Amino acid sequence: MNIWDAPASTSPINATVRVPGSKSLTNRYLLLAALAKGPSVIRHPLVSRDTTLMVGALEQLGVEVNRTEDDSAWHVTPRQSSPATSLSNVA
Repeated sequence: MNIWDAPASTSPINATVRVPGSKSLTNRYLLLAALAKGPSVIRHPLVSRDTTLMVGALEQLGVEVNRTEDDSAWHVTPRQSSPATSLSNVA
């Protein structure tokens, strides 16, 4: 069996690592933003088929989602409606 020696640094390392977003959390944030009383911003969402489908579903319900060109932020504006027709009352 071959054993691979991991590279080692001879000096301190200074780096920034961006961990990708979570599909499940992104979808939860979208739902919470859609139910909020005012606009919300989701920063660094995970862009996936599931989250894109969630955006489409929320838009069909009247929620406005504006994505930045680089998808670093999604601006979510709940639909403007009376309490009787709010998303929290949709069955």
